[in-house]
Amino acid sequence: MTCREVTDFLVGYLDGSLPGESRTVFEQHLAGCPQCREYLSSYQTTIALGRSAYGDPEDGSAELVPEELVTAILASLRAEPPSSQPSTG
Repeated sequence: MTCREVTDFLVGYLDGSLPGESRTVFEQHLAGCPQCREYLSSYQTTIALGRSAYGDPEDGSAELVPEELVTAILASLRAEPPSSQPSTG
């Protein structure tokens, strides 16, 4: 398995869906490749940080965002980018 293939199989490895033989080959590569172990570690850290940023959806923290702000953000996402509007000059 190459380092590029490690990145292709990373999600399956972490969520447990990588089949047994592929998992074994993946782990053998990790055992001999410090760069891929570091990449795996940073990927796991990124996932953990992302989850902690959103917190627990059951704790009600989503309710702290003012409805007006949510509406304004969604409206700006639906608006056409200025560069695609015809020139008036």
